[in-house]
Amino acid sequence: MKKKSNVIMCMILSFLMVGMVAKAASTYESVTINKRKDSVESAAVGTSKTAIYITSNNTTSSAGLAVKGYARWVRFPYTLEYSETIRPGNTVGHRETQSKDSYFYIELVGDYKCNGEGSVEIEK
Repeated sequence: MKKKSNVIMCMILSFLMVGMVAKAASTYESVTINKRKDSVESAAVGTSKTAIYITSNNTTSSAGLAVKGYARWVRFPYTLEYSETIRPGNTVGHRETQSKDSYFYIELVGDYKCNGEGSVEIEK
């Protein structure tokens, strides 16, 4: 009986480890902001030398939506690499290139006045 429980425990740990690796290897993340939120951040994606940020500010927004793109080299802290304010009804894309493999994430700041979406995707 003890051997059977050990096998089950090993199977559970294997599934958990596979899930963590799959999450760490994510290549695309998106976030949505609405007028009930001040700001939102995506999970990090990576690693790659290039990422694409795409952000839309809906026509129902009453102010500009700030988009911030962050990147970090492996074993370094995140730094702000891209920042822009998008008017209501507009969509903007930005290609961010780093000299080394990096992780990337996106932050949207709407100050409780914006409805919009943003995404970050790495290029392999």
